[in-house]
Amino acid sequence: MVLLVMISLAMLSLSTIQLRSSEAGRDAEEAKTNARMALMMAIAELQKTTGADTRITAPADALSTSDAQTSKHVRQLTGVWRSWEGLDHDTSTGRPIAPDYDIKGAADQSGSGNGRFLRWLISDDTQDLYDPSNPPALDETSETVPLLAAGTLPSGSDQEVHVVPTEISNDNGRGAVAWWIQGENTKVRLKPTTAPVSTTEAVDQMVVSPGPSGDAFSIEDSSETDKALTQPSLTLVKNSSSSGAADPAEFFHDLTAHSKGLLTNNANGGWKRDLSIFTESFAAISEPFPSLTLEPGEVYEASKQHVGAGAGSALIYPWGNQTSVYPDAVSWSALVEYMTQYRRVQSSGNPITKVPLYSSKTHTDWIDKVRHLPVLARAHLVVSLTAREDTASSTYVPSILITPVITLWNPYSIALDTSNYNNMQFALSDVACPVNFQFKVGADSVTKDLAKIVAHATNNSSNMTCYIPIASPNLWLPGEVRVFSPQGNAIANKNIKSKITFVEGYRPDSGLSYKLLNNANRYYPAQPGTVQYSVGKATMDATFTGPNVKGTGLYFTQKLGTGSNASTTNVQNMLDTDDAQRMLGEEVVLTATSSASLSSLASSPQPVLSVIMGLRYGRDTNPNRDNIMVNGIHNMNPTVGFIVGGAAEADEQDMQARFDGFPYNIQLYAVNSYADPGMPSGITDDLEGYIGSGFGASDGLANLVLLEIPSRPLRTIGALQHFNVNACDDAGPYTLNALGNSRTSPFIESDEIRVKPVGGGAEYGHDHSYAINHVMMDDWFVSSITPGMNDWSANQSRSMEDVYADHLSGSEPLPNHYYTPANAMGVSDAAGEAADFLSYEDAWQKVAAELEVTGMFNVNSTSELAWAMLLKRNFSGGDGPGVLTLNDSTPGNASASASLVENSGTPFPRTLISSDSSAGAGGYTELTQPRRFTDEQIMALAREIVAEVKKRGPFLSLSEFYNRQLSGDSDLAQAGAVESALMRLAEGGSSENPFRDLQTIFTDTASSVTPTGSPLTYPFPAAAEGNPAYGFPGWTRQADVLRPLSGILTARDDTFVIRAYGASKDDSGKVLAEAWCEAVVQRTAEFVDGSDKYALPSDDEQSYGRRYEVKKFRWMNPNEI
Repeated sequence: MVLLVMISLAMLSLSTIQLRSSEAGRDAEEAKTNARMALMMAIAELQKTTGADTRITAPADALSTSDAQTSKHVRQLTGVWRSWEGLDHDTSTGRPIAPDYDIKGAADQSGSGNGRFLRWLISDDTQDLYDPSNPPALDETSETVPLLAAGTLPSGSDQEVHVVPTEISNDNGRGAVAWWIQGENTKVRLKPTTAPVSTTEAVDQMVVSPGPSGDAFSIEDSSETDKALTQPSLTLVKNSSSSGAADPAEFFHDLTAHSKGLLTNNANGGWKRDLSIFTESFAAISEPFPSLTLEPGEVYEASKQHVGAGAGSALIYPWGNQTSVYPDAVSWSALVEYMTQYRRVQSSGNPITKVPLYSSKTHTDWIDKVRHLPVLARAHLVVSLTAREDTASSTYVPSILITPVITLWNPYSIALDTSNYNNMQFALSDVACPVNFQFKVGADSVTKDLAKIVAHATNNSSNMTCYIPIASPNLWLPGEVRVFSPQGNAIANKNIKSKITFVEGYRPDSGLSYKLLNNANRYYPAQPGTVQYSVGKATMDATFTGPNVKGTGLYFTQKLGTGSNASTTNVQNMLDTDDAQRMLGEEVVLTATSSASLSSLASSPQPVLSVIMGLRYGRDTNPNRDNIMVNGIHNMNPTVGFIVGGAAEADEQDMQARFDGFPYNIQLYAVNSYADPGMPSGITDDLEGYIGSGFGASDGLANLVLLEIPSRPLRTIGALQHFNVNACDDAGPYTLNALGNSRTSPFIESDEIRVKPVGGGAEYGHDHSYAINHVMMDDWFVSSITPGMNDWSANQSRSMEDVYADHLSGSEPLPNHYYTPANAMGVSDAAGEAADFLSYEDAWQKVAAELEVTGMFNVNSTSELAWAMLLKRNFSGGDGPGVLTLNDSTPGNASASASLVENSGTPFPRTLISSDSSAGAGGYTELTQPRRFTDEQIMALAREIVAEVKKRGPFLSLSEFYNRQLSGDSDLAQAGAVESALMRLAEGGSSENPFRDLQTIFTDTASSVTPTGSPLTYPFPAAAEGNPAYGFPGWTRQADVLRPLSGILTARDDTFVIRAYGASKDDSGKVLAEAWCEAVVQRTAEFVDGSDKYALPSDDEQSYGRRYEVKKFRWMNPNEI
């Protein structure tokens, strides 16, 4: 009965195509009738098997189960699987769990869930079509008929399809039928493109792919490709200069003229939800609202904001800790505020857009708000020997000088206007680290720690409040770095709770001066100026307890403004309680210093130690002590709101006992002059500071753009890689660019997404890439239906209603031009429809049903050429695609500009505007500039991606493709498919490696031991390996590659090509006539049973799924097969 229903549906679909025959004779007509019957049977089976949203289709060679792979697992054979349907997470909270990946290689037993495989899409009933481990053979034999052969494919191809036909009989005689189905979304579809005529259009091509390249198919000009109605007609757009190359039509398994798709949830069914309309109409949306589909027919409902949250959690992770002041994730309100930051742009027409500083005064508001302001890049405490002169007696008191030097950084792609805040405060607690110095004054030896010296002079207080003049000049360019130090000469015995004014530049004679204590804890008496004063060694006191905190490092509260009205922006510390000796060594060996007289030190202080709390660097800069390095900065987000270690979080034992898990690193440098490594950059009044690869102009970066604030409405969901979902998570890993990436932390076990303390206790932290990919990639998309904005401005050029109406009428495509109207209409009708539709409160839940995706691409594709051309993209005109790059990044330069830098190769820029290419000396700028992949490297990347698909596939959800596997397999658990492919390229020394230049400069690899020689151990050691340059914008990551493609990726086919065969036979079985036909069918939004297309389907409802329609049909001659 089911088959009859399916056939009737197929016949209804076919009735929309007029079928005419020019063949004469009953036999030929009967063969055609049988071919049509075969086509109907194929459509019926396709409807039954793949009509539901929760169906995955993939080539047979994408099946990853090693014991199921055979030579018959070929890419011209398509299989169908059930998606995860809730098996990859807790179905009450959505928290990800490790699914059983092996069930991909097991057949589904009547929906039992023990297997996911359903069938192979071919008609051969002489073979088992339901066994994933033993697919039907497609080889030519005496019993088979060809469905895909030399008439379509190049001569000698091993990717032909030959099928044993099924015998049929009826009142008119005997016959035979056969059919074969292949997904079109595993192939690449070219799009007409034009060369950009403005900077804005060039940037748009970096954000949304202009279209795949046709180079591999002998098609350079894609302007006519949309007119190709069939695969063979692609030959008409072949390059005139490519006479010896293969015809485009011969790339049957790689290139298509047909593919479209639907924006359905691959994992659990239903439509994806639109973040564009969601954010633009957020105020009108009722609570609770659906945020995550847990399983077919079941959703999690969330609240909007954490403060005053209703029944559902407002956190983007529904399973997160809702009661903590520092929860696992921020709220949906924070996401909305991030996506609408373009409304705060103050500039107009200049690609260097600017926004005012913003931060909330209350910690709890951080969960619902977005903060952007200069962040601490580095805090130096330079300890020097000095002396105070008693002019009356011409004697000198041995003293020490502490000079704090603060380096601030705008990490964003947008300029920050600080004119609404004149100062930034840094309240440092217990600024003197627990170091015992052995001083020598004349013949006497004195051993004292800095904290006691400071506390004795300040009534047992060792706090310092630094006032940084951030508004002079008030414009902080994208990526700008500035350095500040105390104003004037050294201040003696200052009560350092009070204000210390800083000015730009580094002044070595400034700071706070304290008299040396003798062994009786009294001030050392004044001495003649000729007495020699020196320091021998320094030792770590691991049991040090300051008045406020315990350990070693710096603890600071960062605020905007002054007084009680200041807005707290960050509370951060870097502590290591009982492990200071283990991690830094019991003895800090200082450079031997020649004795200096007290009189000379009074005018020329002698530096002896530089204590630094700074962001991770791309290389080891400490010649005295190996840095504790992990593989780059991808777990070192400098903008997280709260960094904690030490006794503040007793359960975080694994990470508190070491420094390599934190964004900031503690380093102690033995110094002997102001030019030594580890000292602040230069002795100058210049504002310019340096980060990234060093501390100074010779090895550091004066400009580094790391994160993006939207200066325009988002075009794709991939742009959310810059959204700090973990902005308030006080426990590491401190993931940078979470969404779209996949590299995990060595502190998380390979099959987990959270840190498990070695000694037991509550889990903490997250693999934030895994978590946010899991929440977002299947359930949400970005339609780009937002107000139209003037270039680089907060002024609207079109309302959101006008943008949608123009899309419906075809007057102007959406900014994401892959999204086309499912039902186009005239201009007058479109205006009314747009206004009515967008007035609905749930338009954000329904709009996906009104869209089709032209060129939607199935990530289970095993076509290297399709992947390569998708990645390369078709950038028309010029010397190569232009990347918007900052010019002249001199701090505060109000006249700075940005221009397009063209060059050969395919770029993957991380941000809309890249760092100043002259911001670093020598090759250090390589850290800041996007890699440009050569054609060879693109092909190599495509090859490695396909290799990863075959190791992991088929992906049973889109988020599974983005994420690593939660398993004990080290290779599969480190990173997702594309990231792993990039890692494979980085391992090679050939021209296929796009990172060779970076690896030549940054040769260090992650340490396996501490500076004291103790082994560094991790729950997942392999995840700590790699180059320290990893994570900088110059090292291309998965999210960079997938951002411009993220709006068109799926884990299934919605468009299929079907080839069907029919034969008429006489009573003896002799073939009298044969006929072949080909149809292209496409899944539509409507359900077969006529139910509401917007409804969320359950596992049992709408069992036939969404209706397929025949879009193209043709009869084929035998020589075309």
